[in-house]
Amino acid sequence: MKSRPDKITLKDIANEAKVSISTVSMALGNYPDVNEETKRKILQFSKKLGYTKPTKMIERRLREGAFSNTAMKRFGYMLIGNKLTDEARSILTHALATSASTMGVRLELSGVDFEEADNLDLVERRLLTFAEGLDGIILSGYLNPHFLIRVQETSVPCVVVNYVLDTLEAPNINIVTANWLGMGLFGTSQLIKWGHRKIGFVTEIMTTRMPAEQWLSGYQLAIVQAGLAFDKKLVHIAGKRFAGGRPAAEQMVAMNEPPTAYVIPDVRTAASFCTAMRDLGTNLSPTCIAMGGELDVTHTYHMEKYPLITIDQDSFAEIIMQKLLDLCKTPARISTTTIIPYTTYNFPPDAVTEVAEGLT
Repeated sequence: MKSRPDKITLKDIANEAKVSISTVSMALGNYPDVNEETKRKILQFSKKLGYTKPTKMIERRLREGAFSNTAMKRFGYMLIGNKLTDEARSILTHALATSASTMGVRLELSGVDFEEADNLDLVERRLLTFAEGLDGIILSGYLNPHFLIRVQETSVPCVVVNYVLDTLEAPNINIVTANWLGMGLFGTSQLIKWGHRKIGFVTEIMTTRMPAEQWLSGYQLAIVQAGLAFDKKLVHIAGKRFAGGRPAAEQMVAMNEPPTAYVIPDVRTAASFCTAMRDLGTNLSPTCIAMGGELDVTHTYHMEKYPLITIDQDSFAEIIMQKLLDLCKTPARISTTTIIPYTTYNFPPDAVTEVAEGLT
């Protein structure tokens, strides 16, 4: 269990420098398409505010004018079904860009917004076009096994992020993911340990093989392990993006015996859920919530006091980049899955957290 640090976020730097969060992310990651003057300005503001992630290596390369245009490898990161500038998604983008820079790799970015993600032909065309000329590709978001097979046909080494896949559907896939099921299991188990016997589960959308589905599996497992009865009425899936937590709050409050605690995989949904519950006359204390998401985002939504289960995005990015570099040297002939351990904040000292070792 870790205490929550008082830290400067990318949003703070963006506000000070009067640029977008994504520009800050890519500048601090030494992304080549951000001009030198903007990089220097953002680095200056980040140092002024006390942001700690910019490295001496980046500062040196800025002074020398040596950027990753001459990188040994060209990798691509493609996010399907979301925006690269989304406040949560940009954190991983920034971490990948920083890791690529330290490894001497040029990282190129591409994305397909959620409005277009259902157009499978469009996504496939963009994916294959993006893969052309790359030495390796990182895929994340709402993937289809067919896309992965098509990428394999190009012989471009590929790492899939945060996606659970049956290898019979797409063999020889290399996956790097967090232990989402373990997060749901841990969070629910802690709420049970605190005396809760009726626990709700709240999410906006539920997509096969994606993190929320794994969180739900962990939630169900904890309920069963504790000898409690699983009640599907306590699970609220809004079924659409940006629904927030209000629909769930209204459903839970309307119950004769509402849950006393809630498991919520996303900080932003948790924030809107708590606000809606308060509007409806119920204040939820920190011991009534176990949530997932990004540490930086908790500051934006004033959720710093609530228990959080997350992963270190910098370490996550380094493992992804190293995996892709290794695949460039020796392509995997079997499917591999690397599981990243999670970290907890604001749980009591006696909470047992996961052993920090990945499984390959």
